[in-house]
Amino acid sequence: MSQPVTAKVCATCQFWEGVMRGISRDGKRVEYKPGAKGTCTNFKSSRKQQSLSPDSSCGAWLRWSAIR
Repeated sequence: MSQPVTAKVCATCQFWEGVMRGISRDGKRVEYKPGAKGTCTNFKSSRKQQSLSPDSSCGAWLRWSAIR
């Protein structure tokens, strides 16, 4: 499964602590395993400390530092 690096979703957020996410070789997508879940660590988010899927989103998104 994957999301474009331009998508403002948990998979591309600095504060999403999901397991096994990585960036595609061409740098255009963030990849993750089907059924993946992660925890939001942004205390400014209304979804903080919740278990979220990679395609979830909120208003406190910040681009993951690994994305160039």
